[in-house]
Formats: sequence, C-alpha cells, structure tokens
Amino acid sequence: MLNLIDYNGLFLYIKHMSREFLEFEKDLANIHKDIRKLKEIKNADDQTIEQLNQLQKQYREKQSKIYQSLSPWETLQVARHPNRPHGIDFVHHLFHDIDELHGDRQSKDCGAVVCGIARLEHQPIVFIAQEKGRELKDKINRNWGMMSPEGFRKTNRMLDLAEKFQLPVISIIDTPGAYPGIEAESSNQSAAIALNLSKMSSLKTPIIVMITGEGCSGGALGVGIGDYIMMLQYATFSVISPEGCASILWRDAKKGPIASEKMCITADALLQRKIIDEVIVEPIGGAHENWQQTFDTCQLKIKEQLTHLSKIKMDKLLENRYKKIMLD
Repeated sequence: MLNLIDYNGLFLYIKHMSREFLEFEKDLANIHKDIRKLKEIKNADDQTIEQLNQLQKQYREKQSKIYQSLSPWETLQVARHPNRPHGIDFVHHLFHDIDELHGDRQSKDCGAVVCGIARLEHQPIVFIAQEKGRELKDKINRNWGMMSPEGFRKTNRMLDLAEKFQLPVISIIDTPGAYPGIEAESSNQSAAIALNLSKMSSLKTPIIVMITGEGCSGGALGVGIGDYIMMLQYATFSVISPEGCASILWRDAKKGPIASEKMCITADALLQRKIIDEVIVEPIGGAHENWQQTFDTCQLKIKEQLTHLSKIKMDKLLENRYKKIMLD
C-alpha cells in the first residue's frame, strides 16, 4: 500500500520548494523577487500595499502574455518543470482507498512506475502512473521515470487484473523514455514494450490515458494506448526527445529547439492531427502554479469519460480503439 505518511512528508517538502523560473520567464523572476520583498515587510502601510497589488497585477499580465505564445521548445521546458506535479501526486489527489502493487512476478520491482487499485469516488479502477522522483535519492530509486522491462511487465500484470475484474484503467504518463541501458536491453526491453502494446490494444475494459508532463518514446507509448487520450495543455508527446532527434539528424543535441519545431510535440498540434482526443487547460503559468485546480480539472475530465466509455458495448469499444491506433 502507498505509504500515506511518507507521501504527506514529501508533499510538505514540495509545498516548501523554492519557485523556479525557466529561461523565458526571467522578467517574471525579477517581479517575483520584488513581490517577496514587499510581502516580508511587517505592518506595511497603504503605499506598500498598493505597490504590492500593482506588482502582482503586472506579474499576472506578463505571465499570461508569455504563456499565450510559447514555442514547442518552451512548452517542453514547462512539461519538465521541477515544480510540476508528478504521477504519484496525481494518484494521491485523484483517487482514494489506494493499494499499490509491486513487482513483475519474474524478477523485481520497477520504481519508475507506480501501479495498483484505487477508487475514483465510488468507481474502482486500476491506475498506472509513471514517476520521476523529487529529491536525488528518490530520482535514483525511480530511475528518473525511465521504466525497465520489469516496469512494463508489472503494468502488464495490472492490465490482466483490470480485465479479470472488469476495472477501467487510468494510465498517467510522464517519462523521458524507456530505460536504454545494457541491463534493460539484456532483459528484453523491446519485447516487454511490445507485449504491453499488444495487451492494451485488445484489453476488454475501458482505458483512459492522461499525459501530464513529458511523454517520450517507447516509455510513453508502452503505457499510452487507450480509448480516450487526454493531454495537459503544456505537456508533450513524441517518439523521441528533441535532443535525441537532433543528435541523430545533426549529431548535435544543442539543436533540440530546432528539432522541436518540426516534431509536432505540443498538445494543440497533436489534437489537430487526431493523435489525442482532448487538451486539458492548465492554470496560467502551468500546472505547477496551481496544483489543486489542475487535479480538480483532471478528475472531472476522467469521470466524464469513464461515464461515457462505460455505456459503449465492448465490441464497439475495441473496434473504436483499433481505428484510433490505425488513425482510421
């Protein structure tokens, strides 16, 4: 079972994380610094309060203007933001009565993916959530969100469980890709991903996929087949990272921003091409600006789709899923 005490401690740590600003947010960082200085003044007079209000208004206006015209590369930086909610955060805020299940029944567990059963209000569900980790030790234990073959085999167990008990599956994606190390390859990484693709393609229960951060390569696709695919506004979804693409094409990872312009990695671009079904609007400034608003919106969207999918006959559901995979 997920240790709620441990998570509450982690959540307390997250709440006190310093606000980090991205390269394109430099102007916001300066305003934020001035706002913090004014907030630290005790017994502030009317003039100070008025100045604070003006700075906060200026901050919101500038932030809104910046986020209205993000480039694909800038969107990727938001998707990777260190303050952005991770998979385990979504699990704890969307679901209750959580029971985490471990291991692949063959060799070991994989910390890069958190799986189990839970309830979404009164509806029992199976959840699959990729997790990158927060602090260094946690990131190492979770391999920065890069799933091993054991992780894919663990999710395959969860899919079997979901089908056996007719539980809908909620898959939450946030990964830089499947683990590419020698150990993973020797444990048959490609076959583990392929088995998941096959299983999810024909699973006789509804599957909802939600891309919350960075959805990259086989690590994302291996848990990314579903009846309804939704994506947060500033998340990304691609067959390879822009840096990886640039390394292959030009042998220079620094050309990642150029590659990102051609790869159609953003939610709007993918919706236009019918790769995904819905874009979930984030708070201005990204999901990390208002976690609770993000969780509330995502929970509502998932409940809406579960209600809709539960009314579709299984033969039709599988037919529609096949058409989606084939882009028919």
